[in-house]
Amino acid sequence: MLTARHGKLLFKELEDNDLELLTDFCNSCKELGYANNASFEAMKLSQISLPHGQFFIGIDEDTNTIFNVAGIHKIPEINEHAYRALFRGAVLPGYVTGKGLLKGSWQFIVTLNQQIDFIQSIDPAAEFYLTSNKKQDNGKSSKIDQFFNPRAERAGIMNLVDDNFYYMYTEQRLWKIDVNAYKHWRSV
Repeated sequence: MLTARHGKLLFKELEDNDLELLTDFCNSCKELGYANNASFEAMKLSQISLPHGQFFIGIDEDTNTIFNVAGIHKIPEINEHAYRALFRGAVLPGYVTGKGLLKGSWQFIVTLNQQIDFIQSIDPAAEFYLTSNKKQDNGKSSKIDQFFNPRAERAGIMNLVDDNFYYMYTEQRLWKIDVNAYKHWRSV
């Protein structure tokens, strides 16, 4: 199992014994208006399991709460080695890290790295993609599409490959992660 620690924060693969904590996370998301994470059904939890995919979580060990969730799953609409990273990603308020390009992004700093390592251990030829919804009613999601992803592209970490990618009944943008550039960025 892939794990990472940052002080009191533990990052790992979601396991069955985490489902009670995940229920609490979903309840918090529901209260915050994070519709895609308000329930197991909204997260598509039953659909994202091996061999199709895996969810990763961040746990605050001081409070024994999940504060970070994101999945990774195959996306055969692109090709047989394509994976969609940071699916249904959400971080609860109060958990900010980093500065500059990635301020506040535990998902991009830790979870994405875990997802890449995990999938490459299964499929060494894997390619990694992110999607971002073009039309938003949620301010944070809009910032990811309009601010964060373009900045990561300018930094050479990912490239916009389809500005009109229609997936899961939603018009989105499709971004391909340059794994070598991402790993180099993480190391400096």
